[in-house]
Amino acid sequence: MLELKKDLFADIQDEPREHYRFKVDPKRSEEIEKRYVSMYVRGLVFSLIYSVIVTVIGIIFDGSIIGFGVAFFVIFAVIFIKAIAVYKKTFKQVKEKFPNTVYDYALYDDFLTVYVSSDESIRQVKIKLADIKRFWSTASYVVMEYQGQLFLIDKNELTENSYFLSRCKKSKKK
Repeated sequence: MLELKKDLFADIQDEPREHYRFKVDPKRSEEIEKRYVSMYVRGLVFSLIYSVIVTVIGIIFDGSIIGFGVAFFVIFAVIFIKAIAVYKKTFKQVKEKFPNTVYDYALYDDFLTVYVSSDESIRQVKIKLADIKRFWSTASYVVMEYQGQLFLIDKNELTENSYFLSRCKKSKKK
């Protein structure tokens, strides 16, 4: 774990409960892309199953809603396929910046401060822990989802009793 730079946290009075700093390895980032795309694929499969059910019900009863089932599937298939394409394009652009980007996480009692610094800029995000949508994990990373953004946390940097690991375990139990 790298040392905490005091100047980055000058506006915050308390010491963080946990602090992590790392760079994302572009070779290991493939697993994040595969996992995220698989979530879209699951949505596509769900819409297909739902469409088949609606179509079968339409055939059994009177045939008037068969078109509804087919239309439902086509609409959702287009939405999911477009979302996957947009995600892959965006991920490719982000992945190119990984080697020069440092992620710095400081966890406090009720919020998390994330600094993302690259050659071009430094971005700071202050996140209330209650506002985090969900956590999920891959073999190498804990991924935090907040307001449509994904934040990566390297599992190799985390302590055994880390808040991030405990949130992943809670998410799996649900």
